[in-house]
Amino acid sequence: MESSSLQFQDFTGDSAVLSSLIASSWSENREQGLDYTPEFLQSCFEYPGMSPALAPVLMDGDRPAAFVAAFPRTLAVNGHTGRYALLTFFTVAPEYKGRGLGVRVWAECLRRVRQAGFDGALHYCVDGNVSNHATVAGARAAGYSAQRILSIPYLRAFLRSQPSDPVPALDPGRAAAALVEAAQPLAARLPIARQWSQQEALWQCHGRHGALTHWDEASGALVNGYILPVCDAARTRCLFLDEVHWGRLADEAKAPFLKSFLGRAAGQATIATVPLPGYTDPAHLKAAGFRGAPRQLHAYLTLWTSEAAPVEALYADVL
Repeated sequence: MESSSLQFQDFTGDSAVLSSLIASSWSENREQGLDYTPEFLQSCFEYPGMSPALAPVLMDGDRPAAFVAAFPRTLAVNGHTGRYALLTFFTVAPEYKGRGLGVRVWAECLRRVRQAGFDGALHYCVDGNVSNHATVAGARAAGYSAQRILSIPYLRAFLRSQPSDPVPALDPGRAAAALVEAAQPLAARLPIARQWSQQEALWQCHGRHGALTHWDEASGALVNGYILPVCDAARTRCLFLDEVHWGRLADEAKAPFLKSFLGRAAGQATIATVPLPGYTDPAHLKAAGFRGAPRQLHAYLTLWTSEAAPVEALYADVL
């Protein structure tokens, strides 16, 4: 029988408790998870416009039983720019699994997202994970339809330190402005494309824990990601590329530019991974040393009054 003490509350901001909850829950997944440290999670909740009300926790007394967070994003969807929520960090404590609490917390989060005036929600699930079913069921329980719109493969590269020219110190404000500019044209050629404010881009390039950005002012080329350990025995540190923008670089200069970035990361990580949602040509990534990886994500879009249609590509961050 379900405990009568189960109640929703806003996220309190205790990133250490959330980190422990995610680690204990995701350790049961067949795919290897990430070590979402308290420092990384805290920086995520410092994203511009994020509110504790967008991160419901289903509590059993003083124990967190289930959790999900919805981070604000601005997306151009089929030419219309609106506010969407990126739902992530979906977690059910091990002792509460199999009781439908994941469906409950997901439905609650979507209701809060709509009440806050968002136009829809985007989320990702690893291929084969039970979350693919739970999140769709949670959307249905809230009265909406979560539609799978794209499957996203990955590439990965093993990092090795190489001699390179000195890299100028990053000017975070100017790099952020470059990211804003680089992303704007994507809305004209993609059915779903993220758009940035200067504050959001500054968080992306500099404010997020583990952020690493490589920018060439002359060409406008910019790559960005973050570094986190993997939950393996060695706590292998991995670079996750979010942003790949070539600017005005000639084709023959793209792989060397990316290799320069990977060389910078090699002192901090041993593996790099990048999702392929279709907004950039993977040939240049492969020329820089990336190869196929045994990982695939499914992207889902939830709209309030209609069903989303499949797309061939999108530009939005994976978190």
